[in-house]
Amino acid sequence: MKFLLSIFFVFAYTTVSAQILKVDRVTLAVDTSNYWHGNVNFKFDLNNRAATVDREITFIGLNANIDVGFASTNHEYTIISNFRYFTTGVGPFVSTGYVHGRVNWLRKKKVSYETFAQVQYDRGRNLQVRYLVGSGVRVSFLRKKKSYFYAGFGVMYEQEQWKDFEGQLINIDLIKSTNYLSADFFFNKRIELNTVLYYQTGYSDTLDKFLHRINGAIDFKIKVNERLDYLTSFQLQYEQTPIIQINRTVYALSNGLNFRFG
Repeated sequence: MKFLLSIFFVFAYTTVSAQILKVDRVTLAVDTSNYWHGNVNFKFDLNNRAATVDREITFIGLNANIDVGFASTNHEYTIISNFRYFTTGVGPFVSTGYVHGRVNWLRKKKVSYETFAQVQYDRGRNLQVRYLVGSGVRVSFLRKKKSYFYAGFGVMYEQEQWKDFEGQLINIDLIKSTNYLSADFFFNKRIELNTVLYYQTGYSDTLDKFLHRINGAIDFKIKVNERLDYLTSFQLQYEQTPIIQINRTVYALSNGLNFRFG
């Protein structure tokens, strides 16, 4: 067991709880209907996650994703969840997580529609809770056997609560534009690459300024068998104006195993 844990830690560098997530990672081919599908993956993390900009602390922890979707004849319903537990090795465990639900209406059309909702928390960065709801348009530019390319344009309402380092609670709510580009590449029967890039922005009356957020993610999968993948993930996130004094840029590189069903 110690040897297996060591292997995981050698390949796991840094990780971060993404404020924006890859919402189409369990999407099926358009000709599949009335079908359940999903992923369950677990990763061990060794990372330098820190809430403040003037210090770095090494953490170890466990990262788990559970994604479930159902594709009907015309629509697709997806629930994506992520939970992380980590510690410095000398203190208590800290947790982060989110649950995201999304419906892709008229999913087989070149132009389809999306509605979504999410709840999130991140104790490691002092985000107490975040709620958001929104809707948008999804455009399919390319849908071939070995490649997919999508773009999404939408609007969402976001409400969040942060705690600064003096213990003061800060409440923010605003309407944001949310936009993304997503591409999937299937190089052969065993190797797959998924990418997504998000840009979100909105004006906060509370802070009297625009808040900009950029997030990118890359998932590289190697198929071990019909149900099991080896998964390498990289994420990069930039917050132009953090609500409290935390790092503007955070990144992640982690490795683990992914179990597929459906």
